Amino acid sequence: RRVTVEGTLDRAVDARGDRQYVYLRLQRLEGEQSAQSVTGLVRLNVHTTALPFLPGDVVRVTRLHLHQVHGSQNPGGFDFERFMRWHGISVVGGVSNPERLSLQHRPEGFRLDRTLAQWRQHLRAGVRALLPAPVIKKLALATARREARCRGSVEIVFVSPREIATLNRRWR
Repeated sequence: RRVTVEGTLDRAVDARGDRQYVYLRLQRLEGEQSAQSVTGLVRLNVHTTALPFLPGDVVRVTRLHLHQVHGSQNPGGFDFERFMRWHGISVVGGVSNPERLSLQHRPEGFRLDRTLAQWRQHLRAGVRALLPAPVIKKLALATARREARCRGSVEIVFVSPREIATLNRRWR
């Protein structure tokens, strides 16, 4: 069953290459025939390379399928459900078309988290403009796997001499 939700962005959009995680503190949920006030934090997986939203923005998401978080059935495996509950999230959803997200309201006044998120977005756009896509992909992969180091493994990123030469030409 598809629903429409409205809520406030709880934190900066978590950019992971072609996937963005949006943490939305829900305020309203609309079904086919009813609407109700709701509370809770949901994580949305949006398939896109960038989103313009900042912490504190009120966002509306249409035709959304929400589902409960399920953990791993493997004994001794990573318990995703426990991890998400520890972060206060019990419901997740996926958004294949980013046009289903729309900005409803932007807060006024200064907020440090918004300023930092704007700076990160600006920096990310600048890096994308300067670096070749394969280098960005390698760096993004290493960043996404940072958690692996906590489990004792090591991530090695190799940037080829040709990619370094390309960077040198761009920065001269």
